[in-house]
Amino acid sequence: MLGDAERDARLTGVAPENRLDLLAARIVALFDAGRLDAEGDLDEWRFSEIRLPSEATQ
Repeated sequence: MLGDAERDARLTGVAPENRLDLLAARIVALFDAGRLDAEGDLDEWRFSEIRLPSEATQ
């Protein structure tokens, strides 16, 4: 998923040094909006997990 998003950011002209920051901000925004579920620390990608919300939580 992140590989596809990174490719899309590249294709839209986002500077390489800003791509991961852009993706991180988007993940947090989707989580805050209830469009993603997450566990762990979203600021520490190695210690977090994201997924689409289950139907029970939508």
